[in-house]
Amino acid sequence: MFSTYLNFIWRSLRHPASCPADTGLWRRFLLKARVHDFVSTLLQLRDMYRMQALSGESGSSTVAGDESKRVVSETIQHNLGQLRRKLVSSTRRVEIYYQVLTTPWRDLSQERLLVIGGRNFHELWVAKLYGYSWENIEAIDLFATNPKIRVMNMEALEYADERFDAITMINTLGYAIDPLATIAGIARILRPGGRFVFNHVYDPGADTFGKADRVSGAAVLEALKRAGLGVYFYIPVDKTNAHGRRQTSHLFGARKHDPAQKPLDQLKI
Repeated sequence: MFSTYLNFIWRSLRHPASCPADTGLWRRFLLKARVHDFVSTLLQLRDMYRMQALSGESGSSTVAGDESKRVVSETIQHNLGQLRRKLVSSTRRVEIYYQVLTTPWRDLSQERLLVIGGRNFHELWVAKLYGYSWENIEAIDLFATNPKIRVMNMEALEYADERFDAITMINTLGYAIDPLATIAGIARILRPGGRFVFNHVYDPGADTFGKADRVSGAAVLEALKRAGLGVYFYIPVDKTNAHGRRQTSHLFGARKHDPAQKPLDQLKI
């Protein structure tokens, strides 16, 4: 009987059951609260001087038209102001998006990820800790605080069709002049079966940037369907914002239709 126990112990150490979503002990250790904040802070401090040197004109050359340039300039100034006040991002709010993105379990090491509007190094670091290979992570924003981030407008994506397996866009769609067309552009660069996880804040009283906050969650859902994206995860959260207005934040997890994968029993949201 004792030898049987030893065999079980030996098998558990030498031949453990594989887990496709296993990110390894080191990455899980780096997600621990104090460790995560300390390491992330050190990595972000490397970009401090680059961030301080940025101006509000970084992304103006990526768009045409006076109205578009105004929106881009306001967006850059707003987000740069947020970064300079905080200096270092320590929030864990982005992690739910990567939890949704990495469900169901699968091997992420070969998946190519695009982070839209990541602002600084922090979100890229979180994406790596959740299983994506650093060389397969790309990012765009209207300004670049890190060499990994490419200056590009989400409404004019300069990527070939079906380039990415996964795309995240957190607190960013509200800056679009045409958010529904932006969703169609994102669907174009997503591979069949690829996932798109993002949020959209509906705030009908907002009067800033591209007025995208006035677009309802129902309109966003319809845009996803027209772009060939089916919703596999959805949570709406109502709250009162700092200005005393009621708003709803819609969190979507969408998957691009794959003609090679015919659904057997799926509900359409």
